Amino acid sequence: MCSRKASLIIKNTLTKWRKKPGMTLELEGSKPSVLKFYDHTLLSVSDVFDRQTLGTCKMVRIGNSIVPVETKTMMTYWGNKLKGVRNGMEHVMKIFSSEVQSYKISNDLKPDEIHWLFRWMASRNIAFTDCTLHFGQATMEDLNFFFQNIRFDSRVIILGKPPDGFQMPSTSFLGYPSKSVEVYNGNWLKISDIFSIESHTILLVDTPFSSVDMNGFLKRWKCGKATTRLKVGLFYTKELNLDDVFKDIEKVEVPKETKRTFKLSYDHSLDMEGGYDIKGHDEVIATICDVVIENGIHVLFMAVWPDWSTGEESFDECI
Repeated sequence: MCSRKASLIIKNTLTKWRKKPGMTLELEGSKPSVLKFYDHTLLSVSDVFDRQTLGTCKMVRIGNSIVPVETKTMMTYWGNKLKGVRNGMEHVMKIFSSEVQSYKISNDLKPDEIHWLFRWMASRNIAFTDCTLHFGQATMEDLNFFFQNIRFDSRVIILGKPPDGFQMPSTSFLGYPSKSVEVYNGNWLKISDIFSIESHTILLVDTPFSSVDMNGFLKRWKCGKATTRLKVGLFYTKELNLDDVFKDIEKVEVPKETKRTFKLSYDHSLDMEGGYDIKGHDEVIATICDVVIENGIHVLFMAVWPDWSTGEESFDECI
């Protein structure tokens, strides 16, 4: 039971492809939640309906429930939205013989909905691929649970402001290998929070970090005690003074007229002009640049050589 377009996808999908990550849950608060297979909507879940709406629906079994469904749009109607979401996920997972691997969590979810989702995700006991989390109304207890008990191996995007007093747990999924971590509204972060991020690309926006903080980070990176998997980093600091950033760090200035291309993947690359090279653990080289973006904002940019040219795994997720 799914939309006509999605059913054609299922019909023509090889079994081995079905087992690859492709299913996403977009969990909304005020709007219907949506389950997708790549860009194709499988079904939507709503707890808002009236008699006129129900008059156009068919009764369809989803999981162990029989509910009204608009067959053209695959909108399903439930008295309890979370029950609908859970039944819907179990239904599509059975069809595809695969887990829901990607999650988009909106900013208007109620605390009890967030609580339920985090516990359900942890119960699957797998590493998911992607997650976009808006802190929204999440409690401190649930956020601690989220960071400590759920893992992602591809891309994580964190939005919004956490509850006052929230601090990153000392042990979290950020310490497990992943491709990309992006934190916006990052003024709640401490510089020590980023030391253990084991991701190829890191984007941190609106952080409270100073040039002295970044100096401490680079010193730890040089001796292999911070972000050991980092290939590309963009750090929006509250101020940027390169003399303070490189204090007591041996560096080689790259002439401004020197242009280098840092390949992120087969068809993505970055062109860099000038900057400073520093040597890190295991003799790798990082190029550090002060990049000025719109509104005159200075961003510390870091690229760690070798680039993609000598490897197989791309790292262009957040660039």
